[in-house]
Amino acid sequence: MERRGRGLVAAACMLLAVSCTVPGTRGEIGRSATGRASPGPSGTPVRIGLVTGLTGPAAQLGQAQRNAAELTVKELGGRAGAHAVSVVVKDDQGRPDAALAAARDLVATDHVDFLAGCVSSATALAVNQVAREAGVPYLGTCQAERLSRPPDLGPATFPLVPPPSAQVRALTPWVLATLGRRLLFLEPDEPWGHDQYEAFRQAVPAGGGLLGGVIWQPVGTADFTSYVPRIQAARPDVVVLGTVGRDQVRFLQQAHQFGLDRQAKIFVFVTDAALDEETGFDALAGTYGAANFLWTGAGPAAQRFVSDYQAAYGRPPGGYAAAAHDAVMLVARQVEADGYRPAQFAAALSGTTMDLSGGRELIRACDRQAFPPTYVVQGLAAAEAASRGGSARHGYRVAVATIPPAENLAPACP
Repeated sequence: MERRGRGLVAAACMLLAVSCTVPGTRGEIGRSATGRASPGPSGTPVRIGLVTGLTGPAAQLGQAQRNAAELTVKELGGRAGAHAVSVVVKDDQGRPDAALAAARDLVATDHVDFLAGCVSSATALAVNQVAREAGVPYLGTCQAERLSRPPDLGPATFPLVPPPSAQVRALTPWVLATLGRRLLFLEPDEPWGHDQYEAFRQAVPAGGGLLGGVIWQPVGTADFTSYVPRIQAARPDVVVLGTVGRDQVRFLQQAHQFGLDRQAKIFVFVTDAALDEETGFDALAGTYGAANFLWTGAGPAAQRFVSDYQAAYGRPPGGYAAAAHDAVMLVARQVEADGYRPAQFAAALSGTTMDLSGGRELIRACDRQAFPPTYVVQGLAAAEAASRGGSARHGYRVAVATIPPAENLAPACP
């Protein structure tokens, strides 16, 4: 299905004679089948450089972002107003040094007008550094605590996903009231995991809960069997899983294999459709988690994107894909209004309410932080998928609570 989707995109781009990128490739299509330059928009072309993890421990999420960004360009017909719009994708391999090099290459060689993308806070900060140095806007598409704070906050930095501390403050009251008071944390030993735990360390006692301990795991852990007895011995009510990517998939599968999911509630700090598909119904059933996007409840602005994504890739988009879609759409809207230069772009979007994939979202003026709703989702068994999850094949989770966006949950304005 994925290969067929790429062919359809390529064919559509050639028929429309627009500049866009085919899913699974890095080249831009701007010529006809005869090799002659095809006619296009008369304005200055605008390029978006997407830096994300196409390989590495969270490759599923990076690949979904690439797919979403390229598909959104196709939905736009490769143009916004009088300008051709294209996306150029580079792999950060899940490493900050690779992200830095990729972003610099996009600026120096591809002459991009915008930078976007990330599945890791560490790589997000690296790309944002290049954006600040080059004077181009950066749209972050993953959780990164420092992205909305000086010195990392640049004059045109847009964090489109809430920082971990805001997500923690939104979720903690529900977790304590519904799942249990004694929480144990399994966190990735990287900045994002430490940011998560620091926020929980403050929020859980303040909410009347108990900290049952924290276990740090190296990113890229394949075997969690030695962790399970330590978790069981601590006898928590809730295990908060802070990792993403294949680490998340492996832990959930092994926790189910050894019965941990029947001894304690498991709460996944960040869920995504791409990870759920790999994890499977058996290991997800009865677990809980958080999301900022639901493909089953996408608003009017995202319904076409959800439909087209499913048609192209044989599966619905998750939150990481939706964030990449939002980044491209925000750029395209300002390009169409001929307000895409860095100062214009920042001024036009700061303090506004935008209709993004999660619905109506505020972009705070002081730090350009976006505020989507937070959903608490429950994992379903295969027998429940069609009736509760919206799809017999892809209905892995259902929303059981919605926490409205609130500025006061995020760090105060700098």
